[in-house]
Amino acid sequence: MYWSSLLYDVAFTDYASNDIANQAAAELTSFGAAYRGPKDASGKVTPDLLFRGIFPGETLGPYVSQFLLVPTMFGSQPMSMQFQHFVPGVNYLTDTTTYQEVQNGISTGLKLSFDPVNRFLHNARGFAAYTHVDVLYQAYFTAFLIMNTLGVPVNPGNPYFGNKTQNGFGSFGGPDFAASQGDIAARSLNKVWFQKWLVHLTPRPEAGGAVLHQILSGNGSKIDATLNNNILNSAAPQMVFSQNGTYLLPQPFPEGSPTHPSYPTGHGTVAGACITLLKFFLDGTFVFPAPVQPTNDGLATVPYTGGDTLTVNGELNKLAHNITFGHGILAGIHWRADSDWSMTLGEALALSWLQNRAMTYNEKFTISLQRLDGSTATISNIV
Repeated sequence: MYWSSLLYDVAFTDYASNDIANQAAAELTSFGAAYRGPKDASGKVTPDLLFRGIFPGETLGPYVSQFLLVPTMFGSQPMSMQFQHFVPGVNYLTDTTTYQEVQNGISTGLKLSFDPVNRFLHNARGFAAYTHVDVLYQAYFTAFLIMNTLGVPVNPGNPYFGNKTQNGFGSFGGPDFAASQGDIAARSLNKVWFQKWLVHLTPRPEAGGAVLHQILSGNGSKIDATLNNNILNSAAPQMVFSQNGTYLLPQPFPEGSPTHPSYPTGHGTVAGACITLLKFFLDGTFVFPAPVQPTNDGLATVPYTGGDTLTVNGELNKLAHNITFGHGILAGIHWRADSDWSMTLGEALALSWLQNRAMTYNEKFTISLQRLDGSTATISNIV
């Protein structure tokens, strides 16, 4: 979390040459098995792997999913995929006064400032701005539109696949694909809120940052809390202290975290559910024909020239982590594990929902899709 806060304004494409990103990667590598994020074949965390997800396809290609970069159409309305960003360098809750005010529900009077130029998503602060106001399933509905633009075929198990005289419409067609996103997103939130409030009650990272501040400031005896030596001995909080004079976790939002518990994440659970539906309806093996990546200022995209093959499945997994991390470790308001496990919760919900819904279709079908763990799930109404 602290390393991410130090990199809020650094373009993902610049991580390899950035000193802080390299220090972050080296420190996370030193944690060994305690660090659960992706590593290279030698067991090292590289700058390019920082803040990436753990599911198939997520370490391939650019950090930002193609589903956040490829222009599309919303009906007759063009969508350029350039978004509003916060101005760089402005963090909140870095002093004890405003931190305490926010904890007590008092408005600090501080307001967000916005970059007058819309940009492609290219750094952590940009993702924080996107996820601060995104409509619940916006990214996944847009992904569906992009797949229409690219001509991604339906899942081969679709009962109308290869039919020369009929297409799906209200069932197994465009309206079905689109409307299902909203349905599963709302159900996901219901599941999340139960888990948040009636099961886990997990504190937010900003609260963890306050505990760290007390301990490192010599006031640890005044609180009933302990922290792992990995964070107590980390270089990142010391770098934050040198900037702000406190060890509090910098926040990109003046109000800090939402007031509901940290785990599970709404963004992560909705993400896992929505991409599962897209994999069910459309062909996850489709390969992006001309992948792109953002320039380091976010003003344009350029061709991605790496040798990776980017598929719909992999880029959907990446999209889901982009969004839940964008409202998580890239914004200082969720722990990494919140996002990982919430995506699997959303996937489980979606698979159950699909199997129940399968029996309401008149068409007989058997559809397979790739799960987040790389295994295959099959939904069928043939008995």
